[in-house]
Amino acid sequence: MSAGKTDEFMAITGADDAAIATQFIEMADGNLDTAISLFFENGGAALLSSNNTPAPSNSASTATVSADADADAQLAERLQREAYQQQQHDEDYVRPPDEARHEVLTENSGFPTSYRGIGGQFEPLHRINDMFDETRPESIFNQRLDDANTTTYINDDSSDSLEFSEEDNDDEYEYVEEPVIELDEDGNIKEYTKLVRKPKFISKEQKLALLFKPPFSIMSKLDLDAAKQKARAKQKWIMINIQDSGIFQCQALNRDLWSSRPVRTIIKKNFIFLQYQYESRSAQPYLQFYHLNNKDDLPHIAILDPITGERVKQWNRVVPIPGQFISEINEFLASFSLDPKVPNPTVNEPPPKLDPTTLTEEQQMELAIKESLNTNAIEPTQGGVPKMGEGHENAQEMDPFDTIEVKMHPEPPNKPGLTTRIQIRTGDGSRLVRRFNALEDTVRTIYEVVKTEMDGFADAKFTLNDHRREDLIDKLNITIGDAGLKNSSLLLEKVDTE
Repeated sequence: MSAGKTDEFMAITGADDAAIATQFIEMADGNLDTAISLFFENGGAALLSSNNTPAPSNSASTATVSADADADAQLAERLQREAYQQQQHDEDYVRPPDEARHEVLTENSGFPTSYRGIGGQFEPLHRINDMFDETRPESIFNQRLDDANTTTYINDDSSDSLEFSEEDNDDEYEYVEEPVIELDEDGNIKEYTKLVRKPKFISKEQKLALLFKPPFSIMSKLDLDAAKQKARAKQKWIMINIQDSGIFQCQALNRDLWSSRPVRTIIKKNFIFLQYQYESRSAQPYLQFYHLNNKDDLPHIAILDPITGERVKQWNRVVPIPGQFISEINEFLASFSLDPKVPNPTVNEPPPKLDPTTLTEEQQMELAIKESLNTNAIEPTQGGVPKMGEGHENAQEMDPFDTIEVKMHPEPPNKPGLTTRIQIRTGDGSRLVRRFNALEDTVRTIYEVVKTEMDGFADAKFTLNDHRREDLIDKLNITIGDAGLKNSSLLLEKVDTE
């Protein structure tokens, strides 16, 4: 141990005993600052005052004290006892303050996207992936944003839209270097390389993923409340699409409608576009407020007024044809305005279906009686009780099936975008696969083809059901495209009239 540290310790603390200075420096493992702190924190001032009192000065007593204080534990105990004794005699003694300490109580690596504290990690209130159904694994028919686009809060207005290039789709094309040989103006051969845009070689799975890819280029990464705020600020309408990855019509909507560039253009110009999965967290407020309680109504498209929240237009269960959809959108934009001074047309939205579980026992009984009488409509009164005592005029109406004729229809030639193939299968395994004109042929045409081209059905009564087991008899005058039957498989069953 250097004598310089001992002298410096004695000069700073005022101690006049080199042995005490040596012991404190040894306790601090040679660190002078730590030794000085230990001296003052363990009653060094009291020790100095005790050393100032007359004491025997023979070398034998000094050697005995030094020998007894060799152990660090004994020295610390003696200093503490002397400090407390001095503190009892001196009422004005004030203990030195504790040394300031800086410690990290929790990790801050998770902020601002998450909080890691007591009880584990907590996710933020709103995430971008709340738009998707996380109960199902990610797949071709349940695509999500890649990790590079999911690090922002869902209500972050700084990057609320996914800006993908419409001209250069990186998923389908790539740039490669190719050698080019040409003659210059002097007739000399000039050879160089240039970048050429060529289609990528992609697998069948990647082709399917591109075919059914959601419209990420126009989707806003917002929840419904944030979308209303942004739409009000930008004077745009809100268009929301509710889907379910397990319903093929929803996949067909991504493939046939949202992939159309004119459709994307008109939407991006006039709407804040949202697409939520039915089971996603972001879709729940819309489902509850607008009473979309049945998956049979999917795919669902609606236009909302961002100021009042009113649903001014909607499409259910159908995949609109792009041209027809654009004309309907243009007609809507011509009739409705976001200017508060301009009156908008009145929207007569059909009332939500009556939920029997919300009625009293008496009301449920009346509802059951009315349904048993084959009445076609239930009209609630002001108190929510269905009206009783109405006539049975509808029961006497002609059966729609009786209006179907036995009529020949030639099969149209294959025209992509206009024709579609429909499979009609029966319970015994036989089937008929035939082309129809999706824009001109109606559902009635399918019934008439069954009567003329399938054996045993010309004079028999039968039912046609789609993949949702929905009877198509109520859609006789709707085109095949509007009825959502493009590339569909229908079940044909005879009805026993006896």
